[in-house]
Amino acid sequence: FGQCMWIKSNSNGNCEHCETDNVTIQRNICRNVNGFFNFLASNASTGEQRTAVLKNVTVRNNLFQNSTTANGPSVDSIRIAGDVTNLTMDHNTITKSARGHLYFTSNNFTVPGFVYTNNVTPANQYSFFGLSCTQGNDCLNTWAPGNVVTDNVLAGASSSSNPAGNLYPSLASYGANFQNYDAGVQGNYLLADTSTWIGAADDGSNLGADMSA
Repeated sequence: FGQCMWIKSNSNGNCEHCETDNVTIQRNICRNVNGFFNFLASNASTGEQRTAVLKNVTVRNNLFQNSTTANGPSVDSIRIAGDVTNLTMDHNTITKSARGHLYFTSNNFTVPGFVYTNNVTPANQYSFFGLSCTQGNDCLNTWAPGNVVTDNVLAGASSSSNPAGNLYPSLASYGANFQNYDAGVQGNYLLADTSTWIGAADDGSNLGADMSA
């Protein structure tokens, strides 16, 4: 799929103590793929079964640019395949999504310790979706109980069905907040001087990725 895939591997189910944990992914630019992250707690391609969790993962200050069906089958910007503990996504910018934003793909495991803050993204078809739930708050509370989702931009999503404390501009106005949006493909994704997202993060900095470095 052209995604960054994080898989907790456990030697075909024979290593009960194997873990992938304490991982930080930061200050990257990922562009021209059909989806950005797929977090897996087992490797279905090798028949591995879950014996330990993928945990303590932080994704911070990354620019994810131009997810489109031209780069492969239509998928979501972020997929979480279950049994991931303490996943933090903070200060990331997504310029364009092929289908939806975040999808919980497992019907067996929840994602405790899910923190999603200060991100800037288009929601497209849906914001937070998954199996056996309604998009938005219902899916978050079903698959990520105790979640913290605040101080984000979720363009095109409904404020009535998603967490309070976030911004929900229209998709049409999303690009105006960047210096040069270029349809989310090859623009300049520093915030425009007129953007109200400047200084709006919970730490007093700008929402989205810090593109100054």
